[in-house]
Amino acid sequence: LMWSEGWANYFQAAVLNNPLYQDTSGNGDGSTGNFFFQNLEFRCQSGTSNDGTGCFDLPTTTGEGNFREFSIARALWDLTDDGTNTTNGDDQFDSGSFTDDFQMPFDEIWTAFLNLAESTLSFRSVGLFHELATQLTGATTTNFTNYKTLVTSGERHQPNRIDYPNPISSSTSCTTTLPSSGSDQFKAHDYYDYNHPGGAVALDLSHSASGGRDVDLYLYFENYTLFSQSSIASASNAENDGGSESISISSLPAGRYLIDVHYFAGGTNQNYTLTLTNSANPGGKKVCPETSF
Repeated sequence: LMWSEGWANYFQAAVLNNPLYQDTSGNGDGSTGNFFFQNLEFRCQSGTSNDGTGCFDLPTTTGEGNFREFSIARALWDLTDDGTNTTNGDDQFDSGSFTDDFQMPFDEIWTAFLNLAESTLSFRSVGLFHELATQLTGATTTNFTNYKTLVTSGERHQPNRIDYPNPISSSTSCTTTLPSSGSDQFKAHDYYDYNHPGGAVALDLSHSASGGRDVDLYLYFENYTLFSQSSIASASNAENDGGSESISISSLPAGRYLIDVHYFAGGTNQNYTLTLTNSANPGGKKVCPETSF
């Protein structure tokens, strides 16, 4: 959802060559108003934007920007603007000024977007978009180090799928830490991209948190809507369960699925172990996140 909304906010600005995004309300009695009014050219400092249009979706840690609609729109705008408007507050963000010395032609942005739509990878996201954009062959903009600096320093994006959804690594040795509790899609979830070979599957989650911690485990179909019951292949979400969740399905069609470890509430972060058992791993395999992209 964040990617689709953020892209739409950016695309209208790119077409109009105007960084203003305005979301209005109106009805039959003639009353109107603004839901949002955001200048994508500006960052915010101390909760107040440079031009007074408001502050929305300000990421505070690396990776959070991938889950923030306006952060995505601002990052895309900065990738294609000319980066010369620094005297008017261009590319200001909460830790000071940032020089935007990178400009990517829009046709390359569009090519990356089309590659995203045609990709055989599941679960579209801005992280996957960044991967594809920095892998373009024959691109006129070849300094992708500056590209990554812009999106990571400016908007605190991960330029890959490390946060959503992380491919399952071939490694079986790793330390995985429970996300923070709450409903925040970035802070409260670990997502894994699971390619199921077909047949039976079991997922077993154990964690060292105690004292009634509530950690939930979900397995979503590929074309899912988060928390939609019809999108859930299976779930284990007992309240205050004392440290374990498990999913077991006797027959599941082959395909791509999303594993979601959701730390719903209670306590502090603790380590967890997620074990996958299927026809390719009959003895069980520890699920580890991929770290190389």
